[in-house]
Amino acid sequence: RLRVGDYRIIFDVIKNQVEQARTLGAYIATGGQEIRGMIGYWYRPTVILYATEEMDVVRKETFGPVLPIIPFDEDEEAIRIARYHPWG
Repeated sequence: RLRVGDYRIIFDVIKNQVEQARTLGAYIATGGQEIRGMIGYWYRPTVILYATEEMDVVRKETFGPVLPIIPFDEDEEAIRIARYHPWG
């Protein structure tokens, strides 16, 4: 039987990134928690408002249903934020 990766590690990374964002002042608009009662590791689709560039959920790839939203005032600021990341 083929077993690809340890999903618990990925699951814990998602949980930690969302919790770090919350601790640093982001607002979890929806989701932000695991889904219990199912076999495996399931995380609710999560929308994070007021994310900032220093948060891991913004700086690193999150392999889960998580969407950080970074506010900006000017178009130039949005471009700077997008260019900050290696994947744009």
